[in-house]
Amino acid sequence: FSREKIVGALDVQSAQPGAFSEDDIHALRSLADLVATAIDNARLFENSVQSAADMRFLYNVITAATASPNLDELLAQAIDSLCATLDEVSSASVFLPGGENSYLVKGSNIGISSPETYATVAKIERGLVGWVARNNESVIINDLEEDPRRLPTDTDARAAIAVPLSAAGEMVGVLVVESETP
Repeated sequence: FSREKIVGALDVQSAQPGAFSEDDIHALRSLADLVATAIDNARLFENSVQSAADMRFLYNVITAATASPNLDELLAQAIDSLCATLDEVSSASVFLPGGENSYLVKGSNIGISSPETYATVAKIERGLVGWVARNNESVIINDLEEDPRRLPTDTDARAAIAVPLSAAGEMVGVLVVESETP
């Protein structure tokens, strides 16, 4: 037990009947407690490392995003930082509202995009970008070929994450990150 949770089991066996005594039980309990504490500490360390990586990622993106007063440069730097941090990214795009929010205009792009994210304008009533903008919800798609929100495509992108960008409760854009790895 570690923090009152079972983290594993210790099994000691002998081919000889009556091989173990009460002293052996106490020794094994002590050993099991030490092993459980070590396992728990290792898990806490892994979580700390992941949290530090997450914070470093956020810091890098925020620093890149605030480094320029020019919107185009700001978006390009933020996407570049995002792609440098995430593994397996084949493309990333940011779409911004246009035409009284009836469509989205690509603000920035990096990598080889699918036809949907390669387009410079995305209609709000169609496709993955439009769905995220309409619903103001993030979506993770592990198999683009099977997702009905995805526009028909001949790209090598197999997975995507699409996230609404919000400020003061208002949708101000959509970020789409694609990967060729499902």
